[in-house]
Amino acid sequence: CERLSLLARNDQRLQIEIIMGGGVMVLHQIMTGDFNMNEPVQEKASEALNTLLSIADERIISEFPIVETTTLMMMNFPESPVIQENCMAILKNLARRGQHYKVNVANSGGIDICLAMLRKFSSRTLKKEAHELLNELSAYF
Repeated sequence: CERLSLLARNDQRLQIEIIMGGGVMVLHQIMTGDFNMNEPVQEKASEALNTLLSIADERIISEFPIVETTTLMMMNFPESPVIQENCMAILKNLARRGQHYKVNVANSGGIDICLAMLRKFSSRTLKKEAHELLNELSAYF
């Protein structure tokens, strides 16, 4: 998972190859499978998924319950600022894709989790992600 995260980071051509090779599916399986409570693995999986989501085709993304998986991960790791930051970025990227994702994030508890993270952590990056996510979701209301 760490190698996938490193590979996906900077090379868009490689990102496309990873996506076309089933990378989103693999990362989703890691997030929901046997390693779903392994914090270091989930940190890398959420980072890699966030990177790939920025360019992944909607047809690929819509095959998986990414919003629900992401909010569940946030609830499973409430003390991990890295996972919280990565997950808020995932939700923000999805919310930017359209109204149905905004509704899904809101209905999956994304707003409450985001507000809780704003109160809990002092990380500027995390607060920035939280504010950007809330801004994206405000168009829903």
